[in-house]
Amino acid sequence: MNPDGSSIKGQTTIENNIYLAHARAMELAYCIKAIYPLIEVLTPKFEDIELGKTKWDFKTQKALDKAYLAGDHIGKEQVFEPFQKEQYVLVERKDLFIKRSDQIQ
Repeated sequence: MNPDGSSIKGQTTIENNIYLAHARAMELAYCIKAIYPLIEVLTPKFEDIELGKTKWDFKTQKALDKAYLAGDHIGKEQVFEPFQKEQYVLVERKDLFIKRSDQIQ
């Protein structure tokens, strides 16, 4: 990937990466609904997906290449860790609990 979020020229684009992020969010929402059907899941619109602040550079790519060629799973996880911290899902609860005065002792 290039520092601006795009990938190898002619192979993918920032827009394709955003489509992929959106698809992941939609799949996560589907999985949550399958297990917890009563939960309302609000999913992002394509326009809501933003690029992260951590830039991919030559040093990062070189570290990934080295870990990949060595079969170093932990090394690959360490390369991706700062980027994965920027990929998140916001979960909010909107429970309403009312305690009546006749329940207070």
